[in-house]
Amino acid sequence: KIDTGHVGVVTNQTSNPRTGTLQGIQPLPLPPGLYAVNPREQLIDVIPIGYREKTLQSVPHAKHNGEWPLDESGEPEMSDATGGIVFPSRDGFTIHMDFTAIWGILPAQAPRVVEFSGNIDAVEQRVVVPLIESICRNEGSKLGAVELLVGETREHFQDEATQQFESRLKETGVDLQYGLVRHIYIPKEVRIPIQQK
Repeated sequence: KIDTGHVGVVTNQTSNPRTGTLQGIQPLPLPPGLYAVNPREQLIDVIPIGYREKTLQSVPHAKHNGEWPLDESGEPEMSDATGGIVFPSRDGFTIHMDFTAIWGILPAQAPRVVEFSGNIDAVEQRVVVPLIESICRNEGSKLGAVELLVGETREHFQDEATQQFESRLKETGVDLQYGLVRHIYIPKEVRIPIQQK
């Protein structure tokens, strides 16, 4: 049984000369419905289709009263943050960043995803998250802290990271609807003088 919102990716255990099908993952997925299948002949991987959201977010450790510690300009103190993406800027400052991706699998892409990754959880853990982290770290480390804070360089960084992420996901059969660099936490010794000016 393949429920609505899912497709079935067929893997033939052996070639069938009567039907002309070859062994391996078949290129056309089965739409939702009921199918009589011989499990010794075919395996069916039921894959959810559609879009899902993944956010990598930096979370500072809370004070004893449960509130995030803030610096004098009202930004969270990120020195001991967990989660999110952390990388050194070109000038040696530690940068924390949040990123959100809206990604998904379309029916025609499901066989490629099964071939490349296996299942949806594997796609997120082995493809989506590592790509976000590596692309943002690599591109972010090329810029200084000030360049990540203001101006055209920050916008260029966001555009470049999203475009690379989208093209690399396509190679694995995954579709990106939207990728967004949500927040970049710049160390206060760089940020506060610029905010004061």
